Amino acid sequence: MFNNKIISVDFCYGSIHDYKLFLKSNTLINPKLELIADSGYQGLQNVHKNTLLPI
Repeated sequence: MFNNKIISVDFCYGSIHDYKLFLKSNTLINPKLELIADSGYQGLQNVHKNTLLPI
């Protein structure tokens, strides 16, 4: 089965795009980790090659 874990949580006041909030958070992610994200993180695969996004 899958061994999924939440590795980081961030929030802001007001409205901000998910990917923009991620970039602003300066979260460092081990390149070996596989990230599974929703479509709000389009562009994440440009900074973390091991990313799965919905088509």
